[in-house]
Parts: sequence; C-alpha cells; structure tokens
Amino acid sequence: RDAPLSQNIISPTALHSNGAREYDTHNLYGTAMARSHFEAVVSLTGKRPFLLSRSTFPGAGRWAAHWTGDNAANWENLFYSIAGILNSNLWGIPMVGADICGFIDATQEGDPWTNPTQLPDAEYEELCNRWAMLGIMHMPRVTGC
Repeated sequence: RDAPLSQNIISPTALHSNGAREYDTHNLYGTAMARSHFEAVVSLTGKRPFLLSRSTFPGAGRWAAHWTGDNAANWENLFYSIAGILNSNLWGIPMVGADICGFIDATQEGDPWTNPTQLPDAEYEELCNRWAMLGIMHMPRVTGC
C-alpha cells in the first residue's frame, strides 16, 4: 500500500491534552478498560475473570486475552494470523487467538450462487482443518467450522 499511515484515521502526530502523541497511545483506551473491568470483577468476586479484547496494547495480557479480529476465511488470512499471534506474544499478551476457519469472505454460509468467494467444499474443509491445526497452538475462537 502506498497510503500514508495517517490516511482515514486520526493523525499519529496528534497530541492529547496531557501532551502524549496519538502514535504512542492509540490502543491504551482498550487496555485501560480491560484493566478497570478486571480490577472491578476481582474486587467483587475475589476471582480472576476471563476477559477478551480486540483493542490491546503491549502488556495488556496481564488483564485480558486478545482476539485478532474478524479475519477472512482464506489461506492468506490463515498465514497472516500466525504473525499476528506471535507478535502479540512478543508484546506481552500470552493468550491470543483468531477466528478458526475465518469469519468473513469465503465462508460456507449463505447461498453459493450469491457468494462468489465461497470455496468448494473440499478446499474449505482443508482450510478449516489447517485452521484447527493452528488453533491448538493458540487460543482459538471457533466461529466458522
């Protein structure tokens, strides 16, 4: 992609009221929400809750697991999910997962005549098998199988 980093989003050089740059703090809101929810549940129940979030920041794994978001049901997204999961692990988020078999694009749901990206049954079965094989290596979120 040739689009600049700031296209269609808040400028990464924008400053917050405390002087922090947007580039350095973009996903802190989701992490702050996970932390406050975690602390509230612990104070009420005395038990560690299971929280799942899409919006995370390095170190957020202390309070919540991370879901990589709506990925497509295709081989390319299976490949990219590996890097996303491993990178999240490097950022201090040990429990990370992707949608097994994908969630959008070539899923087998709906009418095959109106879904031009729907894979043939044998290829979709192979794709789901590979997603399941990958899923044993991380926290899977099963939606499409």
